[in-house]
Amino acid sequence: MARSDREFLDRIRSATAAARRFFSHEGADERERTMVAGFLTVLGIDYSADDIIKAGPEPIDVHFRDAKFQTTEILDDDRKRDKEIRERGGRAARAQRAGDLLEPVNLTGSAISAGELVERVRSCADAKRLHYAGQVARIDLLVYVNLRGRFVRDDTSFHAFSETEAGGWRSISVVMEGFAIVLWAAHDAPAFLCAVIGKPMFRRTLESNFPDLSATPERR
Repeated sequence: MARSDREFLDRIRSATAAARRFFSHEGADERERTMVAGFLTVLGIDYSADDIIKAGPEPIDVHFRDAKFQTTEILDDDRKRDKEIRERGGRAARAQRAGDLLEPVNLTGSAISAGELVERVRSCADAKRLHYAGQVARIDLLVYVNLRGRFVRDDTSFHAFSETEAGGWRSISVVMEGFAIVLWAAHDAPAFLCAVIGKPMFRRTLESNFPDLSATPERR
């Protein structure tokens, strides 16, 4: 095996192990904090990793300033992340050269409409509210919409939720790769959420808005 292949495979195996830990039960705290950090990044809010605090009580997952986030994720209905991680790790372990890890890449994607996105988030918010027996009055729901190949167009127009649609949550926000929006914020919600309610926020760069919070904290 060429040295370049060996070094590449070592990096891939290390990254795969880190992903396995990140998406494990033990990585839940870091995942929840990373979701909040990705949301703040798109909103252009300055923060340090130390500002994003994993703490309860349930249904609160993460505190940031006066925000109290319950975090959740929407995946494709047929997507099984555990299976994805296991298969990726198996390929990396068996690989003898860099070329063994080549996979077909689908560069196409499809825009998600405001209607579809809002309906998915509303269903998720309702399910979470029922799960917590309606005890969500002072909680800020943050939904990570992680659908393969889906994106929001820059010209997509949204309307904010009504109080009835919000179902008792103090605020309801969405984050995706390169996109975020606050769909509902009550009068007593954090000011940084109220300031952008109903306004689509975009971050079009090659760098992910979801940082590695296991690294040394730095101001963003």
